[in-house]
Amino acid sequence: MYTWRYDKVLGTLYIASRHPREKHQRAKEKQGKTYFCQFVNEGEKGQKKTVEGNGLLVTATDWQMLMDLKQKLQFPPQIAVTNQRPDIVIWSASTKQAILLELTVPWEERIEDAYERKRLKYQDLLAECRDNGWRVWLFPVEVGSREFVGQSMWRAWRALGIVGGERSKLIGNLCKEAETASMWLWRKRLRDPNRPMKIDEKLTEMFDNVWTDSMEALEDLGLGEEECVKILLHFLTVIALFLIVD
Repeated sequence: MYTWRYDKVLGTLYIASRHPREKHQRAKEKQGKTYFCQFVNEGEKGQKKTVEGNGLLVTATDWQMLMDLKQKLQFPPQIAVTNQRPDIVIWSASTKQAILLELTVPWEERIEDAYERKRLKYQDLLAECRDNGWRVWLFPVEVGSREFVGQSMWRAWRALGIVGGERSKLIGNLCKEAETASMWLWRKRLRDPNRPMKIDEKLTEMFDNVWTDSMEALEDLGLGEEECVKILLHFLTVIALFLIVD
């Protein structure tokens, strides 16, 4: 049941990642290639620009995208052969670039731990991709179960080239989805007759009523307390085994 919340947030993350990618592709195809020159004074060296300025998504027009949801994701074999399955893989064959997004929906107190765990998980895969001649970026991202997102989510969108109001809107959608899913799970849990509180109530009721009445009935037959307890435990064990087999 709790994977349902994760799947809902992942679906929203997929849509959020797909729309900017398609937007950048359409804009670049429409405008054609644009080249930028950096002029420097004689004897000075120009500074290298990082992808943070315009974002990774503007560096290619043939981005493809896969998500590990509903059907088992197969990592693109042209990048690397692996059994690992990041949640979202975005890649450009023409530029040999790949972007991996890995989602976690933890309690807010464990966001930092979740980030580090997912970062370490894919280090071997990143090394293999790079050995195969691909430029690859990994973005572990976290959306807390109480709608708080980690800083990694803000950094990931910025690296992809999604900033300002557009980034805030996308993150807001993720927060809303997490909150809605958490509320649904909470309401469902309250209606669950087998939730821990309800089981405790049933056991208490059984001890106060059924167990006490049974003990009194057996003691009326002249049996000692220890012998009565053994008989009742035997019946409970038989009933439990019957339910397991059934």
